[in-house]
Amino acid sequence: MAINKDTIFKILLGKKNGLHVDEISDEFITRGLDEELGKDDLKKNINRILIGDVKRKKGSVFKKVPNGKGGYKKGFYKIIAEKKPKGTPTPGDIILPPTNCLFTGRAGEHAVLSELLFREFNASIMAVDQGIDIVASKGKDFYYIQIKTANFRNGSFYATVDKKQFERYNFKDTFYILVLRYLVKNEKQPRTGFIVFKSSDLEVFKNKGVIGNAENLNISIKICDGKIVLNNREDITLYFNFFDYIK
Repeated sequence: MAINKDTIFKILLGKKNGLHVDEISDEFITRGLDEELGKDDLKKNINRILIGDVKRKKGSVFKKVPNGKGGYKKGFYKIIAEKKPKGTPTPGDIILPPTNCLFTGRAGEHAVLSELLFREFNASIMAVDQGIDIVASKGKDFYYIQIKTANFRNGSFYATVDKKQFERYNFKDTFYILVLRYLVKNEKQPRTGFIVFKSSDLEVFKNKGVIGNAENLNISIKICDGKIVLNNREDITLYFNFFDYIK
């Protein structure tokens, strides 16, 4: 996946004190956002993007972090003005669309299928759901995707993942995509948002206790102050509409 300002922005989102280029590089590696470059080359590319953006007279997204002595901390950057990720709903304005639940699961699968096709993946919905809803390919690489269309109630989106199916398909190329369908006040058309996880992300959240290790892995997602929070504990704004994660 190409390193770009959007991904760096998402990593720095919520980091009020900023991060060092080394820390940004570590976050890329931890999240598996770039597996093709070594850490040194990854750091150079991130540093190049940040330096180039800071030098811009208009439209700059990032800035250096002051050191309190009239200068700047070497290698540290932060976002100029945090803003909600594009398409993120405003808390308190979400209204559940009147859709029959019998249709929402299949609608979510087709919504994800459409997004993948627009991104030039050759993708198909599986005839039988045994833990994988969509198989997608690009070039010689294949990806296995489970779709969960989240239910909305009491201010949060909810979904469950069957633990046995999760353990059966817990591969590096397995992804879980949560589909969030909602209306926002004063808008005529409903929005559809996506949370894109790797199977390994859910494993990390389970091991950290963010997601309970029960028969079903229960997931709740809340929009709070422009951030997207998993189970009231983990900031997952990075994963919102993050189809570039599939590479």
